Amino acid sequence: MRAVELAALAIIVAAAFVCAAFVLRSHRLVDRAIGLDSMVAILVSGMAIAAAHSADGLWLDLVLLTVVLGFLATVTVARYVQRRGR
Repeated sequence: MRAVELAALAIIVAAAFVCAAFVLRSHRLVDRAIGLDSMVAILVSGMAIAAAHSADGLWLDLVLLTVVLGFLATVTVARYVQRRGR
């Protein structure tokens, strides 16, 4: 099981680097918001793997908190872009 966890974490780290490059190279606010939302999803995946590895319920609480904060941030950016008109 340890090899599967390490492989999953390696894929998650690679995906995080790709998303970070996308966010840094983007010029529009909407593209950056999409990239950061993807990074939140990647972070949640990594925390879920940590929860499965440690069998600790605290990780699941952190996952839930991160998902709610990521959702609120995405909705806030979407409303800002909608009101701004671009």
